[in-house]
Amino acid sequence: MNDSKEKQNITLKHLLIIATIGIAPFLGNLDGSIVMIASPTLEKVFTTNTAGVSLIIISYLLITASCALIFGRLGDMKGPANIFMSGFGVITIGSLLCGLSNSLHTLVAFRLIQAMGSAMLFSTYCAVVATTLPASMRGRAFGFVGVMGSIGFAVGAPLGGFFLKYLSWRWLFLFNIPFGIAGLVLSYKFLRPQKSGPEQTSPFDIWGGLLSLICLCSFVYALHHGQDAGWENPYVIGLFCFSMACFVLFIAREKRFSAPLIDISIFNNTYLSLAALAAILVIILLNGVLFLFPYFFELVKGLSPEKAGLILMALPIAVFVFCPLAGYLTDKKSPRWIASIAVVCILLACSFFMRIGIATPIEYIIAFFVVFGISLAFFTVSNMTLVMSNAEEGKQGIISAILSVINSVGALMGVTFFQIVFSHVAGSNAKAIHLLSPEKVTAGFNHAMILAVIICVPALLASIFARKTK
Repeated sequence: MNDSKEKQNITLKHLLIIATIGIAPFLGNLDGSIVMIASPTLEKVFTTNTAGVSLIIISYLLITASCALIFGRLGDMKGPANIFMSGFGVITIGSLLCGLSNSLHTLVAFRLIQAMGSAMLFSTYCAVVATTLPASMRGRAFGFVGVMGSIGFAVGAPLGGFFLKYLSWRWLFLFNIPFGIAGLVLSYKFLRPQKSGPEQTSPFDIWGGLLSLICLCSFVYALHHGQDAGWENPYVIGLFCFSMACFVLFIAREKRFSAPLIDISIFNNTYLSLAALAAILVIILLNGVLFLFPYFFELVKGLSPEKAGLILMALPIAVFVFCPLAGYLTDKKSPRWIASIAVVCILLACSFFMRIGIATPIEYIIAFFVVFGISLAFFTVSNMTLVMSNAEEGKQGIISAILSVINSVGALMGVTFFQIVFSHVAGSNAKAIHLLSPEKVTAGFNHAMILAVIICVPALLASIFARKTK
């Protein structure tokens, strides 16, 4: 394929391919957020408690994070577009079964199927961009994908509230079906036929896949459970130790096996490693900031949950508006410098957040929050382009899966790290934040933002030294 010619002519087929890929992050982010608002309703429907309903959320999180590497490797073996297309089928079936569930146990079980479909989509969509589109338009493709993902995240809660008020909780899941069918049909038409990957004859690393599954599953559950049980809880500590032991065994296995799940040598590419490092640092920072801001708005500034939610909507709206521009500039200019400038702007915003308090005008906070969101849009698009430009032929699937794991695990790590800093300074855990005075909440929040500024420094250095090699 001649990229110079493709650069001059973006065809209707290219646009339809990009639109098809964009359905994946829309569905994934929608499924991850739409159920959050339904917890009280589901407690009543299934006559259970908060712990029971939380299984619906935890099961989805565990599977999407833990199965990503497995599907990424299968994408390299069978062709990422084939796994991607199958993901639409699985998530559609899972959503239908969830909508027809008649008990909490069946809902959790079918939620696992839905999550598996989401893992198939999330672990391969970056690879599909890299293998089906010319390099000269990948930035714009990732920009549109970012827009679709932000829409899914933004409409999840309000759409869930609408369904619960006017229809039924079942529509939280049935709503996915037409999008899943559309994605399946469009991907079959515009992404196939795709031959199996160059490593199709290699055996699948079953033990490596099992170790990665157990390692990620135990680590993610430990992060989630530790927020409630406390980090000194023996069970939580045991889970972390068990996860670390599995990780050591996994690395040892991958170095010995002839066709590993992850070829560790891909990280010998310094530029790839730096771009991936910048990605996980920004994900940690983003989710830590988003975790604490609602408490600051409600407990320090005295805003209602509705007003606080509207302000927080500024971030996905900023991503929605500026991702296309970020994609266009990434295709035209150096993605590493775009990513670097974006991190500088994030650093400036976090430096401002580090000093805000009760007397800070809400208009100033909103302005810098919008800057934070715009910067995030530019970083995400340019960073994904950097990562995938360093992906070797036949390795796009596993690298795409690594990005998916970074997003899932990094999100929980962000909440965990920022909660630890906040709790240490304010003297309270997450459950008791509402009992704190505005002064203590402010002190905890400001110190957590110091952590955000510190995280920005290595993220900036990694972005500066990362390069686009393909």
